[in-house]
Amino acid sequence: QAVAWNPGADWQLASSGADGSVRLWDVRRPQPLWLAGGGTHAHGGGALGLAWVGDGRSLLSSGGDRQLR
Repeated sequence: QAVAWNPGADWQLASSGADGSVRLWDVRRPQPLWLAGGGTHAHGGGALGLAWVGDGRSLLSSGGDRQLR
């Protein structure tokens, strides 16, 4: 599991879970803004790492399924 703050928006972070989920959060709200896959899991075998790309407009996730998304 991982958490990564968006370098382009200090109110936004992404989280990944052992269940394979990747969520995008606005810390000013109680519910996630976005769940990867539209409610399904982004990765099999858990979502293990996160990295914002460049100015924070793109998010890269890695998983136990040996995929980058």
